[in-house]
Amino acid sequence: MGHRINGIASTRLPNIEDIPVDGNVSVEEDIAPACVTTYRNGNLVVASTTYNDVSIDAWYSDYVGCMIQYGIADGYRDAQGTLTGEFRPQGNVTYAELAKMSVILSRQKLYPLHSAADGGAWEDQYIAAAHMLGLTVFDQPSLNIHAVATREEVIQTVLEAIRFPVSTDPTLVVFYQNQGMLKDVSFADPYAPAIGIAVSLGIANGDMDANGRVNAYLRPAQPITRAEVAQMMLRAMGITTFEQQILQ
Repeated sequence: MGHRINGIASTRLPNIEDIPVDGNVSVEEDIAPACVTTYRNGNLVVASTTYNDVSIDAWYSDYVGCMIQYGIADGYRDAQGTLTGEFRPQGNVTYAELAKMSVILSRQKLYPLHSAADGGAWEDQYIAAAHMLGLTVFDQPSLNIHAVATREEVIQTVLEAIRFPVSTDPTLVVFYQNQGMLKDVSFADPYAPAIGIAVSLGIANGDMDANGRVNAYLRPAQPITRAEVAQMMLRAMGITTFEQQILQ
């Protein structure tokens, strides 16, 4: 069995029980405890579960391992609620899954609306909490929460979940486009300001072009995988108060 220690500089968020109903909290800059990812026979192991679809040589393995350990995401379960050993890192993320991960990332207090016994769905409390947090993606009329979320929607939601101020100014995107980057992001896109911030902070990164230029294309309207979301959220945990201030 092998181990890797992954230290993640992060913004320390308060405990769930310490957050008032209105969700307004103060945050403290801190260093998160080191996340130790464990592998057995080349696959990720968290607690007693082996994730056979997360191999030690995959670029996302440590991100996924830390997300599970921090309780932000977990693997799939069978009808009895037992973990199956699947994380499905290449699977696309639905709005319901995004709501759950973002709410947990934000440490928003949950107020369960339903239980399985009275016919409620597991995502109800997370969708309600997402509205309480003011996550704008979930304000879309007639949103199908089981549909697939896009990369730009996830970027916007992650920044809002860590309470990073997002303006309506697309200046950063215009700047990057002048450098031959973010060629597929329109400055008129309502998510453009969030995209510019996320790229500047290293939360999000795009594809290289034929000349090897990084962040040439972001594919903002395309689906995003669970592995990519894990990477974004773990990187977002490392944003400090100082970095928030200099980009405001």
